[in-house]
Amino acid sequence: MIASQQRTQVVHLGKLLVVGAALAVASIGGAAATAIAAPSGNTPVIIVEVGDDAVFSERTTFTVGTTYAFAPINVGAERHELIIEPQGSLTAQPLTDGGRIARSAPLASSTAGMLLWRFDAPGAYQLACHGLDHGDSGVSLPIEVTN
Repeated sequence: MIASQQRTQVVHLGKLLVVGAALAVASIGGAAATAIAAPSGNTPVIIVEVGDDAVFSERTTFTVGTTYAFAPINVGAERHELIIEPQGSLTAQPLTDGGRIARSAPLASSTAGMLLWRFDAPGAYQLACHGLDHGDSGVSLPIEVTN
């Protein structure tokens, strides 16, 4: 997690990068990342900091049926990704929906990405990265999805 003043700077930077990232998400590593359109004006944008030792988002409660634009920002030195998966997963188990995978493209340090996702069921989930440098369990942030 980064300091409050730095977080404010990252959030401003993240909001600027969201549209650019949405227009040019690379298909790095296969089907996990595909080109997507920029989110509509009323799609909530969720800035997610993914670092070497933590995942942080100011928002941790979401609603079934709403599409969210998750904007992961790599605030660490190593390469990271964002995965949305069942809470407690110790290895990467991204949610799937009709061939879509809740996993961002890998992000180099100081870069941002985009992952559009709609939750279809309430429950306990987590935002996570299971990169090689995190050990077996990775780093994660519990989130809740409600009706």
